[in-house]
Amino acid sequence: MKINWYPGHMKKSLEALENQIKQVDAIIYVLDARCPKACINPSFAAIANRKKVVYYYSKRDLAPDGIVPNVNVVCELEKMFKNKIGFVKAMVIGVPNVGKSTLINKLSRRKKTVTGNKPGVTKTTQWVNAGDRLWLMDTPGVLMPNMEDQRAAKNLAYIGTIKDEVFDIVELAGELVRELDLKREVTDERTAKAVLVDFRAGKLGKFNLDNLL
Repeated sequence: MKINWYPGHMKKSLEALENQIKQVDAIIYVLDARCPKACINPSFAAIANRKKVVYYYSKRDLAPDGIVPNVNVVCELEKMFKNKIGFVKAMVIGVPNVGKSTLINKLSRRKKTVTGNKPGVTKTTQWVNAGDRLWLMDTPGVLMPNMEDQRAAKNLAYIGTIKDEVFDIVELAGELVRELDLKREVTDERTAKAVLVDFRAGKLGKFNLDNLL
């Protein structure tokens, strides 16, 4: 199947990040541990190159052991800015539904941002205090302006980064079952939804989707 995705608002979101990055010292780049390569947005390259970056791998419990390293975000930022006086400000970026708000709530040790297991939960930018010296900027998820890399696009669809409404979920679930050799049968929309829900919850096993790239 081919995934076509041409969201005009993503261009506006990128333009907003261009302006907002002037307000921060560093970037926390959140990547889904099941397919971190697919979560690398080429559109972020020019933005990320301007600041120091900490890569954080979310949803590690859904990925095979040893795929990605553990990262202590606060410690990494403290090392980067050990001589800085005052607050360190970091922008949290990533594709939709990758776990940005969940990370912010974890670092701030309280639920300060709304989370949800679907893309597009974070609608606006907000600042969150995450300690004596750290402020975090939560930003809406941004997908690539187009999906030229269809392999990466398919992986993002598998993990729920792209809204299910924009493609044929029966076809998508069927391809997921075949590619990962899952012992499930997809015959209609109901079973397709069940397969995708179970896969995204880790009930069908732990997979490194980057192996499919």
